[in-house]
Amino acid sequence: MIFYFSGTGNSRHAALSLAGESEQIINITDCFRQDQFEFGIQENEPLGFVCPVYFGALPLIVQEFVRKVRFSSIPAYIYGVFTCGSFSFLCEEMLRSLLSESGLKLSSAWAVRMVPNYVVMYEIVSDEEQNRILDDAEQILLKIRSEITARHANSTELSDEHRRIAEEMAPIYKEAVKTHKFWIDDTCIGCGTCAARCPVGAITMRDGYPSWNTSTCQHCMTCIRCGAVEYGATTHGRKRYTHPDLRKKKKHDHTTEACAAHPS
Repeated sequence: MIFYFSGTGNSRHAALSLAGESEQIINITDCFRQDQFEFGIQENEPLGFVCPVYFGALPLIVQEFVRKVRFSSIPAYIYGVFTCGSFSFLCEEMLRSLLSESGLKLSSAWAVRMVPNYVVMYEIVSDEEQNRILDDAEQILLKIRSEITARHANSTELSDEHRRIAEEMAPIYKEAVKTHKFWIDDTCIGCGTCAARCPVGAITMRDGYPSWNTSTCQHCMTCIRCGAVEYGATTHGRKRYTHPDLRKKKKHDHTTEACAAHPS
């Protein structure tokens, strides 16, 4: 059983790559939408949590989910996989601590470098660099899958420098998740996909166009995958990133299988 949270598709792809035959892959966003936090788990079945690294930490929605989720029995092997632009920073430590609150023990954790996608702060790397990063990630995911099958015990190293950086980023994240800087440009066609994708329901359609109805969100970049959504003055003109699994055939074509079947 694998639980994942993904804004632009990196962690979703990682979860799919790690899953064994007939293994359940569950979107954490769906768990909140359906108010489902209790799950049965088979004896010796591995339990995975896959998510991106946000400002050196677990996304807020993942933190809340780990606190809420309950299982019919104690999983014998629990692991975390964190997709990131560089390092996993505090994620393993946070997941370990949150699980321990429910009497669960983290067995292993890995970081997988994938394409950095926080377009609010930086330009997306070139297509050539994206392909190189994703090719390298595939090899790492294959290795992790074999280690999960072998129930390998693994731990990422958290240096004093990485801890310092993560602790400095924590207050920045709290400020960054505010929604007042989101806006739409004149290419928006009012399709409603951004509202449907939002994992925390922060967007509603008003007079046919998206409106941010909460003061904070996850900053998962799910809505900004659409080039019509902007954030302040920093994103205008910048290329957007979506994992190849979720890329649509053409702009604003919201009828494709990837968009309809996998909203996040």
